[in-house]
Amino acid sequence: MTAVLLAAGFTVAAAPAHADDAQADAGAGTACVFSSPTASGLGLGHVAWAVSDPAGDGWIFGAADGGGSAAVTSESGANSSVSGAGSVASAAVGGVGSSVPVGLSVSASGTSSISSGSTSASPSTNSDRPATQGVPDYAHTREAPRVWVARADSFETVRHDFGSFGWYESYRCKQNVVGADASNAYATAASDTGFNIVTNNCLEHVRTILLAYQPQIIAQTNFRTIPNDWYDHLRDEGFADSAPVQAQ
Repeated sequence: MTAVLLAAGFTVAAAPAHADDAQADAGAGTACVFSSPTASGLGLGHVAWAVSDPAGDGWIFGAADGGGSAAVTSESGANSSVSGAGSVASAAVGGVGSSVPVGLSVSASGTSSISSGSTSASPSTNSDRPATQGVPDYAHTREAPRVWVARADSFETVRHDFGSFGWYESYRCKQNVVGADASNAYATAASDTGFNIVTNNCLEHVRTILLAYQPQIIAQTNFRTIPNDWYDHLRDEGFADSAPVQAQ
């Protein structure tokens, strides 16, 4: 049909690509990275991840925000307490107390707890609260920063939940990831119970999950060690231009 239309002088426009079009190719998925460029007081940034499940049409997403008790600093900076490990900075975002990742220290044990959720609801009108079970609500619960993974029914819900943190600004996605293994990505995230600001920080966590999803997905950028720098160069891996987390 396309050939006939072209021959007749008609132009056939390609359908726009969206993150929810994860199954454009049979068995292919979509991987996305979320970025908070000003999360660190040193300007290092903070990143999180989301991948589609070609087998189930849903999404899996998460982050390594930190680890340890509420009195220990981490990348998420969910608490304003101070310990020998350092301090945590927090700030108000949109009039709501919302913690900002600082990425300056680690718990004494270098470990953290992980939370997972399997249910999600439609994004609520409360943009500062997550809609999915298992997604931290640091601003309201004052829980300790942690490694977490959750499941959502749609990319719209994923965007809403990352937006509820108050610090993620943009995301990039790579579509038609052939050989995507969402089950392996989830299992890898769920087993990552340790956090270390040097050896297993937010960036290393994201890279580990993406490589579990598809072993060649980020082959060209593994040498980059700064979250902001790595995120900015994801176009080298075939990721699309960044898009805002919050609707404009």
